[in-house]
Amino acid sequence: MTYPSSGYPATKAQPSASPLLSGFGAVTRAFSSRSLWKGAFVDAFLSRIKNNGGAMNGKKIWSRRSSILPEFVGSSVLIYNGKTHVRCKINEGKVGHKFGEFAFTRRRRPHRTTIAKGKQVKGKK
Repeated sequence: MTYPSSGYPATKAQPSASPLLSGFGAVTRAFSSRSLWKGAFVDAFLSRIKNNGGAMNGKKIWSRRSSILPEFVGSSVLIYNGKTHVRCKINEGKVGHKFGEFAFTRRRRPHRTTIAKGKQVKGKK
């Protein structure tokens, strides 16, 4: 197709979305900071499991940067947080996020106020 007054093409053909993103729908635009033609990042270990149709239950995952795909829904995995593996059940709400978002690397410690030497009391001011 060309413009009537010039010989330039109207638009370039856009690349189609990756097959890895099929099933994401609107989630792709909301969570993906990667371009659509590249697709979601998935580690080679995880893509091998997905392609072979193997079960993900009980698998240890060190790749915190990999995206959670719709094929992983319903499985329970162990995600490495830098010290130990944390169990995580994958459901539909986690699709499109990264594995590392669900294995915290820091401990939560409540803030404690000091009253006297060496004594710490838990509570509000």
